[in-house]
Amino acid sequence: MKSARLLVEALEATARYYPLLLLLLAAGIELALTPMAVTSAHRHVLVELATVLLVLAVLGLLGVVRYAHAELRRTSGISAVDTMTGEQFEQRLAVLFRTLGYRVTTTRATGDFGADLVLESDGVRTVVQAKRWDSGVGIEAVYEVVGAKAHYGASEAVVITNSVLSPAAVELAEDNGVALIERDDLVTMLASQAAVSPPHTGPFLAVSQIANGVRFVLGVVWTACVGVMGLVALMAARGAYRRVVRHA
Repeated sequence: MKSARLLVEALEATARYYPLLLLLLAAGIELALTPMAVTSAHRHVLVELATVLLVLAVLGLLGVVRYAHAELRRTSGISAVDTMTGEQFEQRLAVLFRTLGYRVTTTRATGDFGADLVLESDGVRTVVQAKRWDSGVGIEAVYEVVGAKAHYGASEAVVITNSVLSPAAVELAEDNGVALIERDDLVTMLASQAAVSPPHTGPFLAVSQIANGVRFVLGVVWTACVGVMGLVALMAARGAYRRVVRHA
């Protein structure tokens, strides 16, 4: 009885969090039972059903990563961050770091000497330059936070943005020991402390993963079609050019 209960609990957990595995398991069982079918009609039905389940499971597995990324963006609230003003972004970061256990001081809106936030934890002071930008962040942000590090007597400096930093800014930050938190890192940090509804489970999870898998496959097919059409157009253009040269 205990073994049966454990098996049921394992199946329930699998159905909630790994529904695609059940599809694969069902397909495998059906394929295994196919030779035992009494009639060829039964075998045909089992094979078709197993094939459908396998296709759905594969599509779902292809969509797992895409779904995970979409879920991470949803829970992080990065879409709302992208619409914030610079001051609102600073306040959002202040809440984030207080949740992470830092003592946070916000600086003046003007004349902040290059730091928007000053963080303290375990005797370590860190200055933060926050950039809520729609485009790439340049080296100015690094220059500003390096100056703020000396002004506020900080031992650490970091630039945080909802965007990405330019290659020159990344290189300058490395040279000056400035930490960088770009969009992907920020999404992960925000999602880790966000008080939101739990991830989808059960059938809805499987459907979402399968849908993302379908989108992935369609994207690959579309890219391949565009590539083939481009190649055909290039070959046609080369052929037309050669004909023009021959008749010139």
